[in-house]
Amino acid sequence: TIPRAEICSPCQLARLTAGTIVMRVAYVFPARLDSQGGHVQHVLGLCRNAALCGVDLTLICLGGVPAGGDQGFRVREVRTGSDRVASRVIEFCSKATTIVKQERPDWLYSRQFPLDYFLLLARAKNAGVRYAYEINTLWKQELASKNSRFKSVLYPWIEEKSIRNAKAVVCVTCEIAAYAGRLVASPDAILTVDNGILLPELPSGATHSIRKKWGLPEHACLVVMAGFTRPWHGHEKLISALVHLDERYEVVLVGSESAEVTEGVMSFCKERGVQD
Repeated sequence: TIPRAEICSPCQLARLTAGTIVMRVAYVFPARLDSQGGHVQHVLGLCRNAALCGVDLTLICLGGVPAGGDQGFRVREVRTGSDRVASRVIEFCSKATTIVKQERPDWLYSRQFPLDYFLLLARAKNAGVRYAYEINTLWKQELASKNSRFKSVLYPWIEEKSIRNAKAVVCVTCEIAAYAGRLVASPDAILTVDNGILLPELPSGATHSIRKKWGLPEHACLVVMAGFTRPWHGHEKLISALVHLDERYEVVLVGSESAEVTEGVMSFCKERGVQD
């Protein structure tokens, strides 16, 4: 038997598919592959790794397929007739559901998106296709940080339905895993995927060269936060915590998107008295 959550980890897929097992997965992604942002690289990376592990994967998307080279997996482009984002996503999900019903994959894999349960996941479930649900943010906190009061109530309610009906839930942080774990019927359905670098696996001497390159104290306790620029990532809490720590601790923030973001962070540090 294959643990339900394990189908979602490319590293674990290598073990599961070594031999006669060929798993058929449909990854539904309601966006274009030429869109700007890390989410596209995330999706393509997962698909490539899954294909390398022997998974028969079909990526269903809105287009923008990279030119040249075999990706190692199939891509089904869904064309829509509307220019409005909401209408385009609704039409896409309807057509993607038809493809999923026709192909009958072993699993449908979906990264969370607004209204996903009613637009896609419930339809797949009713068609007898089990789905794995990836969660990379908590709607309630994210939308509350944007002062979207109506959405901060509606989206989490729909998100709960998506989690409760999933056969596997992939979480990118322990906090998200704890939240999802309270909603699923079995804790075996939860998989937490390391979303970053495992420091013990760094080559010997790597941390020394990094500290030297950036002029960081050799014996300081460093806290590194990557991709911090979104307000719901909570970098303000991390910076504020420095006030209560001694001088051995330093914070390194990686991933500023613009000079405005950098200036805003530096101003916040100065207000808290933690800027060196």
